Amino acid sequence: MQNSTSRITTFIISSFLFLASILPIAAFAQIPQKISYQGYLTDLAGAPVDTTPGTIDIRFSIYPLLSGGSVLWTDTIAVIVMQGVYNVTLGPFGPTVLFDTEYFLEIEIDDGTGTGTFETLGPRQPLTAVPYALNAENISNNVVTTAKIVDSAVTQAKLADSSVTDAKITGTISAAKIQQGHGSGLDADTVDGQHAADIIASAVSYGGGVPAGALVLTESSTPPAGYAYTGNTMLPENDGWSLRHPIPNFNMWGFSVAVLNNKVYLFGGDSSDPAKCNANYVYDPSNDTWTINAPMPTCRSAPAVAVWNGKIYVIGGSVTINNVETYLDTHEAFDPSTNTWETKAPLPTPRSSHRAEAVNNKIYVFGGSTYDSVTYVTTYYDTNEEYDPLADTWSTKTPMPTARSTFASAAVNNVVYTIGGIEEGPGSVNSIVNEVYNPATNVWINKTNVPDWGSRHGAVINNSIYIYISGSVKKILEYDTIDNKWTFRAERDDCCAYGIAAVYDKIYLFGTMAGYSTLEYNSNVFYIHRKN
Repeated sequence: MQNSTSRITTFIISSFLFLASILPIAAFAQIPQKISYQGYLTDLAGAPVDTTPGTIDIRFSIYPLLSGGSVLWTDTIAVIVMQGVYNVTLGPFGPTVLFDTEYFLEIEIDDGTGTGTFETLGPRQPLTAVPYALNAENISNNVVTTAKIVDSAVTQAKLADSSVTDAKITGTISAAKIQQGHGSGLDADTVDGQHAADIIASAVSYGGGVPAGALVLTESSTPPAGYAYTGNTMLPENDGWSLRHPIPNFNMWGFSVAVLNNKVYLFGGDSSDPAKCNANYVYDPSNDTWTINAPMPTCRSAPAVAVWNGKIYVIGGSVTINNVETYLDTHEAFDPSTNTWETKAPLPTPRSSHRAEAVNNKIYVFGGSTYDSVTYVTTYYDTNEEYDPLADTWSTKTPMPTARSTFASAAVNNVVYTIGGIEEGPGSVNSIVNEVYNPATNVWINKTNVPDWGSRHGAVINNSIYIYISGSVKKILEYDTIDNKWTFRAERDDCCAYGIAAVYDKIYLFGTMAGYSTLEYNSNVFYIHRKN
């Protein structure tokens, strides 16, 4: 691709490599000899390069000097560039790059002439400290002494939960290796894979017992026997936030998301844009990639989606034609295993910005709204309609106590939570209600209201619902369905998320944000307990 490189901003992304730089590693195979690298590529006019669905060849080389010198390692990678952003994995590097001295990364771009000629970007990039953690594999036995570790350097925040397991430790750790009252700051759950209560009971084998004042981390605020909760918690690195690969059609809104088999599916979008309104994209968090699937047969924005029996049901929504919004009864099911669509029984009440959840082999569609572009009146619905996928039929159930649209919903333990949103009032009112529907009894009950307005989308991890708030401050709140209480989890004021999903106990935000459209949030919170 000619004229594709006038400036480039790059940075190294890595996590938990700091541990490798301070602790000896038992086996080479356990150390990934690779570096995750992300860059931003523009043309000479400053516009972001986009090669989708094709690729561009980029050559990466490591040198010992900022300029000149002999290349120590090189690799040419066919890279997909989306809206200027690309991600690659560099390595393995072999014996010539030991990360025991300063190294520099040179980047070259195929000039697009088909002659194999590359254009060099300059200057070379100095590799920052993180890759040098790979040198940990070369540490000899018995060299990590007290003198090698700065006091208070190995803190609880540096160790991921369950990171120090039996496989990481060779031989028996004696009391002489751990100064009493200090090494105990390690999470007891991580020392050998046992739970805190188990290891405390058998702690004598780790140096004569757990001293008073020792600290352990658990995933519960309830302390183990013999411990007291300190009132303090610990968050992951960078407060849990990580940038991920952007949505293929970068500036997206008006879509809906669903999770199936640990992948996130995104449907629909801006109904006035034919390139977006029939979107069907799938995001795989395991390898941070997007795939474009068979487009929706019907172009639409803000449909309701639900997952049942390996298929995703996309229901209702709206489409803009000649600046007039039309609300749809369209109901289509997508089968990811065959990448095909099929038409289902139409939604009885056409609307958009509604929500759908599957419980006990039925799909329930709640709320929503319509807007009259002539009278400028928005109608909010309390409608609750049940769809039977086996019979392909609809029936009406007890309506919502509060008519709303654009609220968060989630199914937990066979009941459906509907949280926040927008309800009828002067100029529309931001709702804070938390109403729960039990399909088995066809009854609604009220739970603790959300502490801020602007609830839009919900995701579930275990018995907790995580919602994205676009109110006074954009943030993520956690609702514990067992204890019926709300907890602030994270703030992210530079994004405007139109979808939220949970995969592998992590939260993903999708939408229009400052230079990106996919964010990962590690929601794990560890509670700190002190030995009595």
